[in-house]
Amino acid sequence: MRCDGGKDDHSLYPDDPKIQAQVNQRLHFDNGTLYLAYKRQYIPWIYNRIAKTEDREKNIHEALEFLENVLKKSPWTAGDSMTVADFALVASISTFQVSGVDLNSYNNINKWLIKCANTMNGYKTANQMGVDLTISLLNNLEEFDDLNQTHSL
Repeated sequence: MRCDGGKDDHSLYPDDPKIQAQVNQRLHFDNGTLYLAYKRQYIPWIYNRIAKTEDREKNIHEALEFLENVLKKSPWTAGDSMTVADFALVASISTFQVSGVDLNSYNNINKWLIKCANTMNGYKTANQMGVDLTISLLNNLEEFDDLNQTHSL
């Protein structure tokens, strides 16, 4: 659900319509570009062992370049303060990181990831748990394959 203004606004979704527009854009970017690029590369590989491709990897890095450039201009993804967009994007980028996407050339993204981990209330329970589950899945893919084949339609 998205809230466009109103008296109950919170600092994570500020009153300023320009900042709200940035937050909304970053949320749509996360869902429609960033995660989509990840999904196209990694989901077929995880579930069906379909080989990863350079083209799909390139799409991931094009999306990461956009985020890197955003973070060159501001400390958070939608301006000078942490917003709900940062919470959404940190979950995606953390998943990229543990899945083996090379983030070494993205200095601003890496600094932002550390800042998120150190400053977001509830980061450990809200994000780290999903990261740990992803690591467990990736470390046990053979077992996952057996389970997936047993329960496939």
